[in-house]
Parts: sequence; C-alpha cells; structure tokens
Amino acid sequence: GSRILVTGASGILGATVCQHLADKGAKLIIWGRNNEKLEKLCGELSGAVTDLICCDLSDEKDVHEQSKRIFSNNIVDGIIHTAASPLTLTSSADCKNLPELKMHLDISVYALQQLVAEFMGNRSEKRDGFITVVLTEAVFDAPPANMSAYVASKMASWGLIKCYAKEFGPLGIRCNAVSPGLMETPYSSEISIRAKKIEEASNPMRRICNPDDVARIIVLL
Repeated sequence: GSRILVTGASGILGATVCQHLADKGAKLIIWGRNNEKLEKLCGELSGAVTDLICCDLSDEKDVHEQSKRIFSNNIVDGIIHTAASPLTLTSSADCKNLPELKMHLDISVYALQQLVAEFMGNRSEKRDGFITVVLTEAVFDAPPANMSAYVASKMASWGLIKCYAKEFGPLGIRCNAVSPGLMETPYSSEISIRAKKIEEASNPMRRICNPDDVARIIVLL
C-alpha cells in the first residue's frame, strides 16, 4: 500500500527494485530516461504504477518541475534513488574527467537533493517515510582505477544520506544506503573480465552480486 518513487526505473536495477516492490503490494511512481523501457515496465507491473516520469535527472529545471508536481499531487511514502550517470572509465588526470565528474554529481547528488527537498517540503508531519540510495562498495574499500568521478559522487551521496538521517530521523524518516559490489549488468560492461573474476574470487559466495540481491535488501529497508 505504500506509494514509492523509484528513480532509474528504466535501468535493470531500478526495474528489478520496482518488480520486488510491486510483488509486495506497493504503488509506484517510476522515473527514468527511456520512455520505451518505462512503458514496458509499466505494462509488466500489472497496475502497480500510478505515475510515470520520463526525465533526465541532470536537467535541473525539468527535475524541479517534475518533482514539484509529484510531491504536491501525491502522498509519497518514500524515495528509492537507484539512478546513476552512465559509467565511462576515465583517468583522474584526463581532462575529460571533469565533465565526467559533473555528470555523476548531477545524478547522484544534486538531483537527489532536489527530490528530497520537495519530498520533505510536502510531507505530513505525522507521516513516517524513508529515503534509500544506492551507493557502491567502493566507498569503503580501495577504489577501482579510472572511476574517480563515479566513486567521488557516491561518497558525496553517502555524506548527504548521513546528514538526512541525522536531521530527518526525529521526524520519522528512515534514511539508508545500500552499497553493493560489482553487479553483472550492462552498466558494468566497461569493467574487464579479469576484474570481475577477482571480485568473484573475493566473495564468500564465489560470484558477483546481481540486481535481485540488491533489490531484496532495498525492499527490506
């Protein structure tokens, strides 16, 4: 019965999270960049979707307009932020790393802050809720090479979610982050097979995680 906004819903992880939530009876507002994939997901979720937003989270003006409409017209119980900028492996010394960093910050940090501000500004004081973001195992461990833009944005997102927890916890808003290791999805297509084999070998289950693993933890939270 909860009404939940899921960003990145046109990606594999976001769509998987939506499927798990729909199976639990949640009502979903799905947000993504690919309208065709969103429409397909909407059809697969058998009436669980109450609203569909095709919007690039790096477009600050559009995000403001769409989020204002969503949170002023709906009672939303929580936000699950799975969206991420496309991953391009770039050396920290490369001049292309600056625009790469900006893209990741736009999605992981600035868009998250816009959504959270609208969410908190339109909630009932007596209503509990939650904010859950997807980070990466790399915020704890040695970061992989040529991914400084991605890792830095996730570290900044981690800082936000910790501050949200401190400020919003007393208001009944649970704020958490899920930090998966390497996942076998198109998003990790630039990661070498060797790196994936190393990740598999270091995992007690001798495999890298999949979107279902992550989705189950998100639903639990």
